[in-house]
Amino acid sequence: LSRGQMSMDLEGEAAAAAAGRRMAGPQEKEAACEKMFEKIIDYVEGELTSTTAQYGLLTELNDCATKDYAQMTNDAAKVNTEMVQLTEKYAQLQPHFVAVDELSQAVEKLQIAAKELDAYTRRLEGKFKALDRR
Repeated sequence: LSRGQMSMDLEGEAAAAAAGRRMAGPQEKEAACEKMFEKIIDYVEGELTSTTAQYGLLTELNDCATKDYAQMTNDAAKVNTEMVQLTEKYAQLQPHFVAVDELSQAVEKLQIAAKELDAYTRRLEGKFKALDRR
């Protein structure tokens, strides 16, 4: 029984007694006390059952959280290991990156030189055609 039901039952009995029932004898008092104790026992058992169920749920939630945190720890360790490996690979490739950058700059300089040479060749060709016409 819930607290409300138990208090309503006890209040109902008290109201009936106050409404004009005759004075209870020892047997009636004993029966009323037994009934009251039974209801108190039912109430306490209900509370204990509820508390036990809540404790069980909290235990399950704690176990799930523990598993999740363990999995996250493993994932973080894997990510950390992979980051260390990537850092090492990057350090190994760094000289090659520098060489590629130097090569790229040399190619740009060659392209500029080729354009200048092409422009000079066109000017020279124009001069030769002008001399040929004369």
